This record gives sequence, C-alpha cells and structure tokens, in this order.
Amino acid sequence: MREKTATVASETETIITTKLTTNGNGTAGHAVLPAEPEKPAPAVVTPRADGLFATDHRSSRERLSDCRVIRRNGEVVAFDADKIFNAVMAAFVANSDQEAEQTSERDETVREEVNKVCDLVCKSLCDQLSHSTTLQIEQIQDQVELALMRSEHFAIAKAFMLYRRDRQQKRQQRAGELMPHQFTVVQPDGSKILLDPLLQHERIEAACTGLSGRIDREMLFNRIAGAMYQGISSRQLNNLMVLEANTLCEIEPDYLFVAARLLLDGLREEVFGRPVKHASMITMYSRHLADMIESGIRHEKLDPRMGQLFNLKRLGDAIVGERDMLFSYVGLQNLYDRYLIKIKDKKADGGQRRIEMPQSFLMRVAMGLALAEDDPTERAIEFYNLLSSFRFMSSTPTLFNSGTC
Repeated sequence: MREKTATVASETETIITTKLTTNGNGTAGHAVLPAEPEKPAPAVVTPRADGLFATDHRSSRERLSDCRVIRRNGEVVAFDADKIFNAVMAAFVANSDQEAEQTSERDETVREEVNKVCDLVCKSLCDQLSHSTTLQIEQIQDQVELALMRSEHFAIAKAFMLYRRDRQQKRQQRAGELMPHQFTVVQPDGSKILLDPLLQHERIEAACTGLSGRIDREMLFNRIAGAMYQGISSRQLNNLMVLEANTLCEIEPDYLFVAARLLLDGLREEVFGRPVKHASMITMYSRHLADMIESGIRHEKLDPRMGQLFNLKRLGDAIVGERDMLFSYVGLQNLYDRYLIKIKDKKADGGQRRIEMPQSFLMRVAMGLALAEDDPTERAIEFYNLLSSFRFMSSTPTLFNSGTC
C-alpha cells in the first residue's frame, strides 16, 4: 500500500488521512498515522463538563467534531471538516490553469495542498475555542482566507474573497427586492436586530413544500411584509406569520398546514432557544426526549419515575419526527396553548417557556400511561404509536396529567 499524508501545522497533532491514501490498484484507502510515534495517544478522550476538552492530544479535526456551527439563518449544525475540504478543493479547481484533464499525480498534489490548508483552518479554529463549542460560519470562512494566504496561495485567496463578497452582495440585493424597508425586531432579552427578509422567505418556502400547487408563497410573504412594523417582537413576528397563513385557508385548506408548520418553527425556537429546521428536529428528538424528561423532573413538573422506569434512549429512538407534519393549525395551536408543559424562565416572553415538542409530548403521555405496566418501555412505545398516528387520542384530563407530579 502506498500512503501519502498531508503536512500538519502542529507536530503534536495526529494526522488523519482519508482521502490521500491509495492502494496498489489505485483505489482509495484509509490510514491513521501518528506524527510522533514515540508518544502514544490517550486511550480515552472525553469532553469536560465545562465544555472544554479534557485533553489536547487529539487532532484539530477530532476536537472540532464536538463543535457546532451557527449558520446565517440561525440554524445550528454539526461541524463537518469535509465541507471545508470540498470548498477549498473547489477554489483550487476553479483557479487551476491546467487543462481539465488532470493527471493522477497532479490531482494528488492538489489534494495534499488542500489538506494542508484544511489542517491550518482547523488548528486556527481550535485556538479560538474557549468556553464555547460553537462557531459562526463567518469565523470559518475568515480562517479559510487566512490559511490560503499563509500557504502562499494568494490568487486563490483573492478569488475566494471576491466570491464571498459577490455572494454577500447578491444576498443584500435579494433582501432589498423582497422587503425594501428594513425593520427592527425586539428579542426576548430586549436586544434589537434587523429583520432578515431572506430568512423569513426561506421559512415560508419550507412551510409550503410538498403542499397543494394552489399555495401562493409569494403572496403569503407579501402579506406578511405588508403587516410588518418597526419594533415588532420576535414572538409577535411568529404570530403574524402564522395568522396570515391561517387567514388564507378559505382560499385553499392546505394553508392550515402552512400555518401549523410556521407555528412549529416558533415552538422549536422557544424550546431550544434558537431556530431549528424540521429536518434537523427529526434527528434531535432522540436526545430531546431525555433532556425534556430531566428538565421536567428537576422543575417538579414530572413524576420522578419517568426518569427511572424507562429506557429513554429506546423511547427517543422510537419517536417519529415526521409525524409533526400531521398536525393542522387548529390542533397544533390547541396543543400549544393548553397542553405543553411550561417552566419558569426569566429570559422568555411572559417569564415562561415550553419544554415539549409535539412528539415528545405524546411520548410523555404514553409513558405516563405505561408506568404500571410490566414492561413500561415497550408499552409506552405501543401507546405512542397509537397517539402519534392519530388512530387514538386520550381525553383532556389524561393529556393534561399523564406523567406529571
């Protein structure tokens, strides 16, 4: 086997190569090579409770795997070093003065250079981490520019900067077309931010996806924009979007599902304190259930047995996040107003915030019904599937009290 590895910025880091190794037949392989063989890697590496890393012996890419990235639309996603590699590789290819038909040797050299840049970016990002394990997307792009210049790829760095500026100008132009006037939005903590028209338009696009062809997304956005005013609170903005969609149900009944999806957007932001897309929520439900049960018990809202008698990992994995889309506006608004558990939170509007999402609420009800069963976890899953598919629904007293103190 022939192995080629990229040079890293720090000699103490472990080099992980997944794209540069080739076998004798030319196929890709994988290798993990220690930069300093005489220093064995630690057997176990875990993050500390305060969010810092328990050891510095991991490579930069491994350390960053614990981090989250805040995108421009506010969504939080897992850090993915491959996206940096792909972006830098695209920049190299776009600025290559070679013919389109590259030799394998030339291609391998480019990959080595790209990996050097990626290693520099990852190391710089690790150096910026303190008590936080979140990064802004702009931070990452800034470090890509710096790494390209430090590696003396000045033409590519210039092209990358021009590309970023062009994208920013296009975003600003598009935002001006969507909403000529700028509006300030008051956050729950009292701070003010400028409304991002592109983000609101993206929310409406996502809420309308997969519904009737009679849904007019641009008309809905224009109605919302026309009802905007300076100093609107974030909660009022969410309510405005929901109500504008709901008023159109006389034209097309599917607007009730648009309203429900927009209400879900606001609920996710209330529960998690940040925007979360539906696609992300599907994968987050497993962890969210355990967090919700723990929080409910800690605030004396839920029966302590809810955290003792059940396999919360199994229950979380059994949740079908796609079933959030089964709710129409009336049912979801009723659930939001009356049934979801709330806890005290000084930072939230009204001093309270909800800690349940629709599927975790239904699983909580199912768990309460299964407390006295021989196999509580299995019975709770069965009850949940009945409730979440709307084949059966418990009465109001059960929905209010199941699993609570």
